[in-house]
Order: sequence, then structure tokens, then C-alpha cells
Amino acid sequence: MTKRMKFEYFVTIEGESFELQIDADDQGAQIEVNGNPYRIEGAFNPGAGVQQFAVNGELMSFRITEEDDLLTLSRHGREVRTRAMHRIEHQLQSLMPEKIEQDTSSMVISPMPGKVLRLYVKPGDRLAAGAEVCVLEAMKMENVLYTEKECTVEEVLVAAGDTVEADQLLLSLNVDLDESTDTTP
Repeated sequence: MTKRMKFEYFVTIEGESFELQIDADDQGAQIEVNGNPYRIEGAFNPGAGVQQFAVNGELMSFRITEEDDLLTLSRHGREVRTRAMHRIEHQLQSLMPEKIEQDTSSMVISPMPGKVLRLYVKPGDRLAAGAEVCVLEAMKMENVLYTEKECTVEEVLVAAGDTVEADQLLLSLNVDLDESTDTTP
């Protein structure tokens, strides 16, 4: 007896959304991707390093791994990560604001709780990109913190011996603008 299952999923790959209509049975599946039909023959073998399927009659090999609710599909050196979502998840996901990466180059932030052992800078100091600014001790290990860009120290908010928390602002910096990118006439 053939067991038949139907699914509807949505995936986003490199910013583009795809609707998947899946009609699966013991022999494989008929999958429509944004209305384009594909016949998949073969069985998914969980744990196998490489999966082989016939896609519209053409034999193809894929590496499929799942980690933290994400699927990673690899083929011919190209890797794609996505998450299969139900319609309501997809609709809600589309309403989520995009996470904007914060520019922290004008700050030195403690990456972990610890104690400030040494402070190498004071307000007004001009620093090159990658300059050492302080040393934190955390879990009996010393961690050196550096500047990301060329800058001037505006404010030092800690002193040697202070205990700090994770994500605590330690230094405020004035990042020097690269004059070569100045577009003023």
C-alpha cells in the first residue's frame, strides 16, 4: 500500500522566497517550486553523507545536513542554507524587521564579564587600527582588546582593577574618516 502525504512549505534562499507544494509517496515526490514541477525519485536517508535522487529523470547527488532548524544543501561546491517554514511562519517572518548590523568601530565593548587588568590609553590618544587598548582577565585568562579602525580616544569609562560585565562599554572612540572616501566637492 502506497502512503501518500502532501505538504506546503516556504523557504528563503539568498533573499528570494520560494513556495513548495510537495506531494510525496513511497517512490518519491512531485514538488512544485513557485509553480514549476519537479519529479523527485529516491528516498531521503537521514544520516547519510550524500543523498542521491533522480530529479526529472536526471541522477543528482546532494549533501543535506540539518542543524539548529536550518537545512544546508551542498552540490558542486555551492552551499545554500535555508529553513522550511509553514505558511503562517513565512507570513510572520516577512513582517520581522531586518536586523541591521551595528557599527561598533567607535566603541570598545567587553566581550565577557571580567576584570580590567591593564589600560593602555587615555582620552585624546590617537590610535592606529588594531592598537591594543586594554587587557581583561576572565576565567584566569588574559584577553587583549583592540581598536577596529584608526581613531582618537574620546572617553575612558573604566580603570585598571574594575570589574566589568559582558557587553559593557569600556571606551568611546572618535573614528577618523578615511580622507580618500571623502566625496565633498
